Amino acid sequence: MSMMIENMKAIKMQTEAKTKQKIKKPAVNVKSIAHLDGVDHINIDNNNGKTELGRLLANFAKTSFIHPDYGPFASIEGFWHWIRSAEPTDEIRGLYGSRARAFGRKLNNSQYVENFKGEIVSAIYYKVTQNKNIHDLLVSSTLPFKYYYIFGPKNIEISPEYAGWLCNGIEQIRNYLKNEKDSTKPFVYKEV
Repeated sequence: MSMMIENMKAIKMQTEAKTKQKIKKPAVNVKSIAHLDGVDHINIDNNNGKTELGRLLANFAKTSFIHPDYGPFASIEGFWHWIRSAEPTDEIRGLYGSRARAFGRKLNNSQYVENFKGEIVSAIYYKVTQNKNIHDLLVSSTLPFKYYYIFGPKNIEISPEYAGWLCNGIEQIRNYLKNEKDSTKPFVYKEV
C-alpha cells in the first residue's frame, strides 16, 4: 500500500510540474521590425523611416503639391486637417510636420468628409505625381509599405489606426503609376 501511495505522490508531482510549465507566462518579447525598414518593407514615417521614399511619403513631410479642387498645400498633414475642419483656414496650407498637426488639432476637426480616405489618398497621388523625385522613387520601389512610429524610451513601435488604408492607398498609387498606360484614365482609390 505504501508503494502505491508513493507512486500516486510521484504522479501528482509530475502532473503539477507539467501544469506549472504550461501556465508559465512567456517573457514579453516585442519583435522590432524597424531594423528591417528598407530591407523587407518601407516605413512611411517622417522621423523614423530609414528610406528616403518612406520619409517623403509621410504625411508630415514638406512635399508641396497643388490639389486640383482644393489648391496648394505644403504637406498631406496640412491637407488632412484643412479638409476635416468645419472652418478651414488658409494658414494651415503652408504648414508641415508637427506644426501642421499642432495647428490642426486646434481647429474644429468635426466636419464629416464623404470619402475621406479617398480624398487623402488622392492628395497623396497629386503629391507623388507633382514631385519627380518621389514619383521616380515610388515607381522603382517594390517593397511593401508599413506605417509605424517609435514611442518612448523602450522604443515601442506603434501603428496608427489609419496605417492599413493609408499603406494600401499608396500601394494602389504605385501600381497605377507602374501599370496604367492610358494617361487619360484618372487614378481612383478603391477602399478595401
